[in-house]
Amino acid sequence: MTTNGGGYSFLKRSIAVSNAVQAEAECDKFGMNLLITRTPEHVVSSYKVATNALILPGASPNYMFIMGIYPKLKGSTCTLKALASATPMCNWRAGDDGPFHVGNKVNIGEPNGDNDLTASMFYAFDAMGVVTGYNDIVSPGYTSATFMCDFGDKKM
Repeated sequence: MTTNGGGYSFLKRSIAVSNAVQAEAECDKFGMNLLITRTPEHVVSSYKVATNALILPGASPNYMFIMGIYPKLKGSTCTLKALASATPMCNWRAGDDGPFHVGNKVNIGEPNGDNDLTASMFYAFDAMGVVTGYNDIVSPGYTSATFMCDFGDKKM
């Protein structure tokens, strides 16, 4: 609660395998959204929560495997660009239409457009919480038995 001025609230969920639509519905039960990272600091804070064994129900970077970030249109791309709402011609959006930030890497050839509107990409991170890759696919998108919810209480 102190990173970047604090204000982040997370809930780690470990349930039956879920795609983004199912995870969104699960998070909604708690009045929350499927995790949408907003800033570089928020990405790192989210990763620290995901991988902290003292915050139950477990520790795994897979809590950030799917997020509430979707294509604006079927087939949207954002290849070789920073995956963030502020990136020109990056046709992806946060599920709540607020700002999002996943990473600044410009050497990732994804998302390349093989996606549907409700299909989440998968996300991979290094041990410091920096994104190392992501990939988009058609609906229902990637699935995960673990994911995180947040309130989106700090937009930037």
